[in-house]
Amino acid sequence: MGTLGISADNVVYKSGFTDGSARYAYVKQTIVRSCHSKNSPIIDIFGQDGIPLANGVGNVAFNGDKVVSYGSSFVDTKSGSL
Repeated sequence: MGTLGISADNVVYKSGFTDGSARYAYVKQTIVRSCHSKNSPIIDIFGQDGIPLANGVGNVAFNGDKVVSYGSSFVDTKSGSL
């Protein structure tokens, strides 16, 4: 997800299907924020799956192992605050 500026940690697989050699995946964006502590290096503040963003969704189409199209409406979480 590097070119979109979204961490892979913030994208969760939702569903998908296969039709012949074509595969389709649908994903959703979540907010996962971690902090460091003396006793535990990483603590997930929002739970295992994070907070889902209502309109933060994406889709990917594959032909074999190659991505042939993708689209998303991911939210730029760096410009907002919680």
